[in-house]
Amino acid sequence: MEGGGPEFRQGTPVTGEDGITLVAEGRSFHCSKRKLIEASDYFRAMFSNNFKERGKTTIELQDIDADCLQMLLQYVETGTFVVSPDSILALLQTAAMLQFGRVQKECEQQVLASLSCDACLEVYLVTTTLGLQNIATAALTMAVWNFPEICKKPQFHQLAINELIDYISNPALYPGPEGEWAVWEAVVSWIEDNEVEKSPFLMQLLLCLDFQALTVQDISNMLFYPCVSENIEAVQLLEGLQTLKKERGTEISYFSSETNKILQQAAKEAAVAAEAGEQRPRQSREIRINKDTMRTVESILDRPRRSPPQVPCVVGFKRSSAAMRKKKKAKNSDNEEEEEYDITSSRVRNAELIPVIYSFNPTTNKMMEELVLSKLCEGPVHCSGYQVCSLGPSIYIFGGEYLFGNGNWNKSVWRYSTASRKWIIENSLPQPRRHQMICVVDSVIYLLGGYGKYRVVQSSVDAYDTTSGEWLRCPDMPHCVSHGAVCNFKGRLMVFTQEMQLLTYYPKMKKWSAIPVRSPNKQGYRAALTWENAVYLIDNCSPKVYQYLPEGGHTISYFGHFTTPPVNVCMVDGIIYSFSHDDLDDSHVIEVLDVTEACPNATKTKSDNSKQGMEMEDASRQRQKSCFPLLKLK
Repeated sequence: MEGGGPEFRQGTPVTGEDGITLVAEGRSFHCSKRKLIEASDYFRAMFSNNFKERGKTTIELQDIDADCLQMLLQYVETGTFVVSPDSILALLQTAAMLQFGRVQKECEQQVLASLSCDACLEVYLVTTTLGLQNIATAALTMAVWNFPEICKKPQFHQLAINELIDYISNPALYPGPEGEWAVWEAVVSWIEDNEVEKSPFLMQLLLCLDFQALTVQDISNMLFYPCVSENIEAVQLLEGLQTLKKERGTEISYFSSETNKILQQAAKEAAVAAEAGEQRPRQSREIRINKDTMRTVESILDRPRRSPPQVPCVVGFKRSSAAMRKKKKAKNSDNEEEEEYDITSSRVRNAELIPVIYSFNPTTNKMMEELVLSKLCEGPVHCSGYQVCSLGPSIYIFGGEYLFGNGNWNKSVWRYSTASRKWIIENSLPQPRRHQMICVVDSVIYLLGGYGKYRVVQSSVDAYDTTSGEWLRCPDMPHCVSHGAVCNFKGRLMVFTQEMQLLTYYPKMKKWSAIPVRSPNKQGYRAALTWENAVYLIDNCSPKVYQYLPEGGHTISYFGHFTTPPVNVCMVDGIIYSFSHDDLDDSHVIEVLDVTEACPNATKTKSDNSKQGMEMEDASRQRQKSCFPLLKLK
C-alpha cells in the first residue's frame, strides 16, 4: 500500500489503555498497543520494560518514514501489507529498525527477487548498514560484475566519496572488456559531474585503481586530463608510477596493439578538446618526485591485482531420497532383485538422479551443494546432453534432449542469477543441439558442434550475446566436430579436434582457420584451459596434461600429470582442478595442479560422499561434463 492520508484509522477504534498514537514526520497514527507488542520486538521491549515511553499515550519516532510506518500499521491491523517495488527497500529499512520480523523477512525476499543493476548499489549500501549480510553480498556481487553498465547510470555520479571508494576499490570489481582504463574513465566522469566539489578527491580515487593492469602509455595518457595536469600531487604520483613500471618491466596489456592505440588516441583527443575548451594549455614544468611519493608508488605496485573470487564448480548428481533408501536396503539384503539394483547403480536410472552444481572449497577440501538444476527435471525424464556454464554471477543451461532419438529437445535458454536467486527463460535455441562444446568469450557464449536432429554431427556454431539477449550469426566450422576441446585464448576460440587439428575462430573477422598440430597424444583431448600465454590440454584417456603455446609454433608438449584420469576439469587463478572417481574404493577424487609452478605436482584429495548420494560424473566418461569457475563473494 502506498502512502496515503495524514492518519491511520482502520478497524475497531482503539480506546482506553490499549490505545497509542505514533508520530512520524509530523503525521499521527492511532493503533493498538497490544497488537504492536505482538508484531514488533522493538515495541515489545519498549512497553514491557522500564522505558519512559511505557506510560505515554503519544510516542514520536525519529528518522522513521511515515509512509512506511503506515504500511507496517496496516500489517498490524490486517496481517497483510501491499508495497510498490519503488518502496520495498524503504519498507525493509523501517521494518528492520522497528523489528517487525515477519515484514522484514518478506521484504528481504522481495528485494532479492527484484534485484537489478539500477538498484543493486543502493541495496548494498542500505543492507550493509542494517547488517543483512546475505542480501548485501548478493547486491555487491551484482554491482561488481555489472560495473561497465552501472558506471554510466545517474546513480553512479550521485555516490558519496566514501561510497565510491568502497565500490571501485573492491578487488572483485570487473572492469569489463576495456579493462582498468574503464575504471579511470568512470572516475573522471564522476569528477566532471561536479568538478568544483569533487576534484579535491582525485588522489584518493587514484589510489583505488589497479595500476598493474594499466600500461605505461595508459598512465602517460592520464597526465593529459585537466583534472590531473592541474594537480601537482597527482602528476608526481603518475610520473613515479611510470618510472617504476619501466624499471621493473611489469608492463601488462590485455588488449591488442590496435586496441591500445585506439584507447590512447581517444584519451589524447579528449584531453586536447578539454584544454581547448577551457583555454588553459598545460604548463610545462619540471616535476620532482619526493621520497614519500615513491614509497606510495611502490606500495601501489606491490598490491595484489584485481581478481574476482571464483570457486571451481562441477555438475554432478545426487540420488533422490527414495533411491537412497532403496540403495541402502539393497546393500543389506539377500534379495537378488535388490542386489541387482545395487550392482547396476541408480545412475543409469536417470529419473532417480537429480542434477546438482557442486563447488569445491580448497581451504576445507570439501564439496558443497550450490544449486539444484531443477529445470532439467521437468520433462518425461531428466535431460541429457546439455551444457552448463557461468558468466559472472549467472549460470546458463543450453541444449540437451529428454529422450534420445525421440525429438524431445530442450530448446530453452535458462539463466539462474546467484544474486537474485531465481530462474529466467532468456531465449530459445536457434536449432536443437546436444553434447555440444561450449566456450565463453567476454559476454558471448558459443555453442559448437555436437549432435542435432537425427543424430547428425554438427559443424554449425551458435553465439549467444548475454548483453543483448540475441543470437549472433557465425560461420560454420571448417568441418563437423562431435567432440573436441575448446577454449578462449585472448578473445579467439581454439578447438582441438580428435584428428589433431587446431581450428581457430576470430570473432571480429568472423573467420575460421585450420592448421595441423604435432602432439605426443594420439587419443584426443578432454578439455582445453587457458592461463596467461599458454593453453593446457587434458588427455582424453590418461592423467597426462599437455601444454600448447599459440605464439610459439604448432607443437604440443608434455607438461605434467594427475594421479587419476580426470573426468571434469576447470581453471581458477592458475590452478587446474580435476574431479574424477576412484572405482576401487568408490570415492571421489579432487586433484589440483598449479600451472604457475616451475615443477608442477598434483595434490590429491579423496572424499566419500556416498551418504549424500553424490555422483560427480554421468554415465558417459568420454566427455567433459559441465565444469567451470563461478563468481562467489564471501
